[in-house]
Amino acid sequence: MPARLAQGLLAVVVLLGPGLPGARGQSNQPQIEPSQTNPAPDDGSQTAKALDRRYREAVEFWRAGDHARAGMLWKSLEGDLGPAREPNQAAGPGFSRAALFHALGNAAFRAERPLEAVGYYLRALEHRPRDPGLRRNLTLARTAADVGLEDDRSTLGRVAGVANPTEARWLALFGLIPLAVGGLIEALRGGLIGRLAVVAGLLGALVLATPFLFDRFGPDDPRLLVISPEPALARSEPRQQAARVGEAAPGERLVEIERWPGWVRVELNPRLRAWVPESSVFRLDP
Repeated sequence: MPARLAQGLLAVVVLLGPGLPGARGQSNQPQIEPSQTNPAPDDGSQTAKALDRRYREAVEFWRAGDHARAGMLWKSLEGDLGPAREPNQAAGPGFSRAALFHALGNAAFRAERPLEAVGYYLRALEHRPRDPGLRRNLTLARTAADVGLEDDRSTLGRVAGVANPTEARWLALFGLIPLAVGGLIEALRGGLIGRLAVVAGLLGALVLATPFLFDRFGPDDPRLLVISPEPALARSEPRQQAARVGEAAPGERLVEIERWPGWVRVELNPRLRAWVPESSVFRLDP
C-alpha cells in the first residue's frame, strides 16, 4: 500500500512539473535565418556573441544572393561548434544547431550537392524531427539526388523517430503518470476495475516510453552517408595504392568502424570491412 500511494504522489509531482520541451509547432519555412528555437541565455560570453555574429553575417550574405560565401561561413561555424551535448541544444544567443544544419543543407542544395544536403537535413531532423519545412526540403533533396534515397526505417523506427532523445526521456517520465494513476485506483478500489486500471496504465507507460526504449536498445542505425556522385571505392588499407575490395554506392548508408587521417573504415557487409576516402562519406551524427 505505501508503495502505491508513493506512485500516486509521484504522478502529482510530474503533472505539476515543466511541460514537454520542443512541443511547440515549428515554422513551415526553411530555417535559413537565425532561429529563436530554444535560444541560449546571453550570459555576456564573448564566444557566444561571436558565434551569433558570424551566423547572422552568413545570413546577410545569403539574403544578398552570395550563397557560396554564406555556405562557407556556416561550414566554418559548424567546425568551431563541435558536437552537441543534447539534441536541439542552442549553439548561440540567436540560433540552434538545427537551424545551422538546415542552413547548411540549403547551401549544399544550392551548390548542386543534393546528397550532402540530404545529410545535413537528416542531421537537423535529429534535433527537430517534426519540422515540416525540414521534411519538405529533405524530400526535394532526395528527389534531386536521384539515387533511390528512401526512408527505409521500420514502422517502429518511424514511430520512435517522432521525438528527439531529450524529448524521448521526458515522454518516458510522463509515462509514469498513467501507471501511477492505475496503481492509485487499484489501491483505493481494488477488484476488476483496479486490475484493468493497472493494465491500462502499464500499456500507456510502454507507449510513451517507446521512443526512449528504441533510442537506447534499438538497432544501431548506419551513421555514414555516401555523398560522392560516383561509387566510393573501398580498399583493404587506408591508402590509394591498396587493393580495391569493393565499393559503396552514392546514397548508401554505412556503419563506421574507425578513422584514419583522410580515411574511414566501414562495414560494407557483415563479412567485409574496408577503407573509403573520408571525403566520400558524410557523418550523420547531430
